[in-house]
Amino acid sequence: MDNAKKIFPPFHHWKARLYVGILMLILSFLGLIVTEIKQDGAWYYWRCLCVVFALLSIGLHCYLRKREQVSFLGTIWHEIFHWMGLFLAVIVISIMVEVGIIGRFLSSISVLMLLALTTYLAGIYMEITLVFVGILLGALALGLSVVSAYLYPIIIPITALLGISLWIYLKRKHLHHKETL
Repeated sequence: MDNAKKIFPPFHHWKARLYVGILMLILSFLGLIVTEIKQDGAWYYWRCLCVVFALLSIGLHCYLRKREQVSFLGTIWHEIFHWMGLFLAVIVISIMVEVGIIGRFLSSISVLMLLALTTYLAGIYMEITLVFVGILLGALALGLSVVSAYLYPIIIPITALLGISLWIYLKRKHLHHKETL
């Protein structure tokens, strides 16, 4: 037992959870940027991110369980099959995109929502940290949907009001400048 303590440094499992959670959130925020800049490219990004999230989740699971004396072979298979369900759902959505039933942007949001749900459920059944990541992913999906749906009806009037306000301000400033001369 003492040899094991010498070989392995003190185990800080909270750091592993923190790093994996932060990495998942950073990748998700990058996905939002990609979705806003290039909507067709986001479709590929979110599909690839499903694989990355699965590998991060399974890797975290293995890392956290490596010191336990119990066998985790059964639970690792549960997690693998859990993520396989996401992959199968993404394949179905991919087929729908290929045949033209849904567009790439809508499918990107759908995959993001499926990723949020799968991550949330992985958090409930396997690692509690993933619950918070899943909730934040769901909020990102909702935010992306609302912004994309209402961007132009909100931005155009706001831009027009700002433009008119600026024009009135400059006109008044110009008139005030003429009066002082």
